[in-house]
Parts: sequence; C-alpha cells; structure tokens
Amino acid sequence: MELRTIDAGGLVHYADFGGKGPRTVVLVHGLGGSLYNWAAAAPRLTHLGRVIAPDLAGFGRSPWRPGSARLSSNRALLGRFLKAISPEPVVLVGNSMGGMLSMLQTAHEPPTVEALALICPALLPAPPGAIEREIAAFFSLSAVPVLGEALARRQQERVPPDKAVNQMFRLCGIDPQTIDPHVLHLHQELARERYRMPWAIPAFHEATRSLLGHLTLRSGEVQRAMRAIRAPTLLMQGLTDRLVPAETSRRAHQLCPSWTLDELPGQGHTPMLQDPDLFARRLTSWLQGAAA
Repeated sequence: MELRTIDAGGLVHYADFGGKGPRTVVLVHGLGGSLYNWAAAAPRLTHLGRVIAPDLAGFGRSPWRPGSARLSSNRALLGRFLKAISPEPVVLVGNSMGGMLSMLQTAHEPPTVEALALICPALLPAPPGAIEREIAAFFSLSAVPVLGEALARRQQERVPPDKAVNQMFRLCGIDPQTIDPHVLHLHQELARERYRMPWAIPAFHEATRSLLGHLTLRSGEVQRAMRAIRAPTLLMQGLTDRLVPAETSRRAHQLCPSWTLDELPGQGHTPMLQDPDLFARRLTSWLQGAAA
C-alpha cells in the first residue's frame, strides 16, 4: 500500500494497492470512515487490476473546507478523481455513504464507471422502527447545527481515540479482537490524528446533514438517479447490519430489479472489514459474471 496525494480540484489523499489485472478498482468509504476501511480487503482484489482507495474530503487525511463534505461536493470531487487516476471507466465500489456517492457518480457521469458495487449502501430511508432508537437518536442529533458538534466535542473529551475506534467497529458488527492487528493499528493511528484535526468534527456533521437530506427531502431525486443507472450493479448487504437494515437494500432491489442482490448472513455494515476473504470472493465472482 502506497499513500499518495493528488490535486483533483481539491487535495485527495489516497492509497494505491497496486495490481496487475486489466481494470482499475476504486473503493469509496462511508460516513466517518477512511481509506483504511479497505486495508484488509484491497490486497485481496489486486488480481482484478489496480486497486485505489481515496479519503473523501473531510475524512481520513483529505482536508476540508466549509461545504466540501456535502454529498454534492464529494460526488464532484470523486468524479474528478476518477478521471485523474484512470483514462478508462473503473469498477466503483462504495460502502454506506460511499455507496450513495458511487451511485450518484455512476448516474451523473456514466462514462466513468464500468461496473458498480454497492456495499450496505445508504440509498433509501430505513423503514420505521428498523434502526435501534439509540442509533437513530445519535444521527438525528448529529444533524442539528451547533448542538451536534458540541455534543461530539464533549464525547471526544470523554472517549480516547482507541476506544472510539473499538466502538465504531462494534457498531458495524465487528469484534475488534477479530480485526487484523495491522489494520486495527492503522485505524487507531488515524483516529489519534483526527482528534487533533480542527475540521474533523465539522466535516463529519456537514456530511451527516447532507446524507440525511438525501435520504429524506431528496429521496425522489435519489430514486431517479438509481433508475437511470445502466452499468452492471451489485447490491451486497449484510443481514445483521444495524445501520442500513437489510429491508432497505431489498427495497432498492425492488426499485432496480436489474441489480444483483447478494445478502450475507452474519455480516454487518462493513463486510470488507468483518470478513475480507468472503467479501473479495463475492465481489470477484459477481464481477466475473457481469463481464461474461
């Protein structure tokens, strides 16, 4: 894994995992994530081609300025990034919020994407009562200007970075003790850095407000974008996902029946971290079938 930066109309920090296959595979993390969310799975995909994972604006080590963490801004940045790193269409893989961004990129700029894989994507509002009350309350408060950021700063004062990383893994359905120690260390190291970044909390809450807006007020626009996609599309869903309930992805599949729905029993919100071997096998198998 080589860490690099590129100016794509905004500085993007990204990882190049190498690869010798014919394609370029771009992996897009979700809300609160980073390129390290792919550190376990990416090496298992290099037989497909060059594997790249960027930090979105305001996340990981890609800097933020007001407005840059909104979905519209990060979608435009992603589009410029794809064109900068590959002259050919890519295989675009997005998790959670990264799934929303990857879907919008495919709908808005079809020539940039050869195939689309959405991993537990945040595309549609969850059915009433499908998300645990505490989790729903957290995201609702995070969307409140000023208050959400104040509560996050208070939480940061109480919870050290390593513990915050463990809490994040558990929320995603992963026992931290099962994570590859090197991958866990990368997440912890980055968390310590982000605790010192003055823009980390504002960026997270700006992105949260934008994502919730797309899931509610702009849901019709999102659904039109989903239906406009013509690229082969995989919808991979963990059946124990606490953040994007399986029923949400099933509804997305009903709206877009040409998409392939792959449900993973026992997997939570980030199967590429929870079981990277399984994730890589399922993605590879689908991609080989889609290309046939």
